[in-house]
Amino acid sequence: MNPDDLSARPFDVIGLGTNTLDLIAVIDGYPEPDTKVQFQELDIQGGGVVATAMATCARLGLRTRYVGKVGGDFWGRLALRALADRGPSRVAVTLAEQGALGYENGQRVRAPGFRVQVVDSNGAGDVFHGACVFGELRGWPFGWVLTFASAVAAMKCRSIGGRRGIPRLPEAQEFLQAHGHWDIAQGLA
Repeated sequence: MNPDDLSARPFDVIGLGTNTLDLIAVIDGYPEPDTKVQFQELDIQGGGVVATAMATCARLGLRTRYVGKVGGDFWGRLALRALADRGPSRVAVTLAEQGALGYENGQRVRAPGFRVQVVDSNGAGDVFHGACVFGELRGWPFGWVLTFASAVAAMKCRSIGGRRGIPRLPEAQEFLQAHGHWDIAQGLA
């Protein structure tokens, strides 16, 4: 590929940021201090510095990609449904020690978290993503994928650094068996 040939590139720009939602209330004028006013309109829109910049680039005709983090609260579950509505068959957010929450074909999929002695959570999300890829390539049900990824990410957190604690397959299998996930452990065999 010729580096000067922009049409051969899969995208023009990629943005990395944090997803946010803007709650916009339209009121009739600026309220006086210590008063309440009724709003005429309420709108919820996607926000965030990088995400908005990427939306601008896309509307101006650039081929964009965006990578961001979604929270696990009510509003995060709402940025999750919106992502699922845009076409991916499976989307998920991590909830740290509480596991992961996903959507597949309009259905919520909840995966458990795993309690470990956390030494360093650096890289846990990246490890989670890699383990998701592993499960997806195996064609597993989404619940298995998220549970496996949560387990592997938790195991990583037992060591310092983003990579040192990444387990090998037999160690992940043993961990899953010890935590009652025999079916997924068998799927690793």
